[in-house]
Amino acid sequence: MSTKPYFCLYAHNLVVRGATRSAIYDLQRQTIIPIPSILHSILTHLKQYPWRETQRIFASRNEALFGQYMQFLLDRELGFFVSSPACFPALDLQWHSPHHIQNAVVSYAFRDYDLEDVLSQLDALHCRHLELQLNLGSHCWEDVLPFFQQLQTTGFLSVNVVLAYSAAGPSEQQLAELYQQCGKIQHILVHSAPYNRVGSAHPHNLAFVRTDVRTTKPRNRYVVSSEYFTEALRYNPYYNRKVCVSETGHVKNCLLRPEHFATVQTTRLATVLGDPAFQELWHAAADHTVGLRDSELRYAHFSADYLVRDTASGLYTHVPYLVSAQPVPQAVAA
Repeated sequence: MSTKPYFCLYAHNLVVRGATRSAIYDLQRQTIIPIPSILHSILTHLKQYPWRETQRIFASRNEALFGQYMQFLLDRELGFFVSSPACFPALDLQWHSPHHIQNAVVSYAFRDYDLEDVLSQLDALHCRHLELQLNLGSHCWEDVLPFFQQLQTTGFLSVNVVLAYSAAGPSEQQLAELYQQCGKIQHILVHSAPYNRVGSAHPHNLAFVRTDVRTTKPRNRYVVSSEYFTEALRYNPYYNRKVCVSETGHVKNCLLRPEHFATVQTTRLATVLGDPAFQELWHAAADHTVGLRDSELRYAHFSADYLVRDTASGLYTHVPYLVSAQPVPQAVAA
């Protein structure tokens, strides 16, 4: 093979063992390569020992197979032979974020609480992404526009607008104008509409759907990136640093969950975020979740599943998704 004594994976290629097979996460190309778990063991050994020593231990009677494994890694440009592996440090797997809140979902029906104040609180917490669910009811479109003017002065990186359809609501042209004028808006979705169609002016950013998306659990999917991987090592990427405010002002981990921790009418969001009970699901990482902790794909798995912590084992388990119009109160100091 090579006269250089060591073999290293590129730092952005990380190996994860599962119960029945393993995988290499190529975080640069954002792909996952399935591998047999014996190759995981070989790569783990190669981190400390010359490849000839690893070959002797794992393939002393089948050097050809060992060579095939090495060639597979070279052909996929996953690693390289090197004389001094210490010159190639491992990737820093610490997850860092200066934001108190990553994501917020705010549902508002022009009653019960002060939306302007809630948006200001989220901005003060350095919230990155906002989903704003609006139900106009009897209000006119002009009543909404000041909130979007406020959003333009905030630090939100992106805003998705989810609007309940109303015959007296804004026209497609008015929504297209809003999208053009408010640079922070990424998508506008009108739900419970009498038809399914995309906007003619902005087909990738404006859409009408028949379903009420507010009652639909986000679909499971896989995300492969350095940021997602490092977050998933220690946190649950769906719940981590996320806060939701219901139409009635109840503060939740997710609007589809029945329990709440306070109301914005009586408690500041910063106070709720400091409550360990509210933060519990932030730490429902894949390694602590039954049915996921043995999967080699666990650090790429995005799921909004309803999780409950088993106090005996400390593990989180999936339960049937609960949706409740009546929140289950949990006290938090104001």
